[in-house]
Amino acid sequence: MLLISRPALDLLTSEELQALAAHEIGHEYISGQYADAKARKDARRLRELELICDGIAIVTLTRLGIEPERLGSAVEKVFWYNRGRLGEALDADNYRSVQERRRLIKKMTSNPPSKPLFQRRKP
Repeated sequence: MLLISRPALDLLTSEELQALAAHEIGHEYISGQYADAKARKDARRLRELELICDGIAIVTLTRLGIEPERLGSAVEKVFWYNRGRLGEALDADNYRSVQERRRLIKKMTSNPPSKPLFQRRKP
């Protein structure tokens, strides 16, 4: 289940909401690894896993025909909204900066892979 706050609904466009939802769904694919890293308080690994979720979102958005930069704009809007209301997050070390995340989006969209990132499993 994914809960979306009223401020997020007011702040983000439909495509930005879809981008954040795609990122959050990415956490389902790595939930075990994320739980392990969180239990170990491994901030470096948590940051890596956040970028993996961004990568999953970028691939998903591209396949849906949504500009992947919508993820970047959504992340930035949410970051500044939360910073303005709550100050710096206590777990800020577990997350990549907005700039790093935008660099990943640019890298993944400017140099698409020559082969699929994911292969379908044969039955």
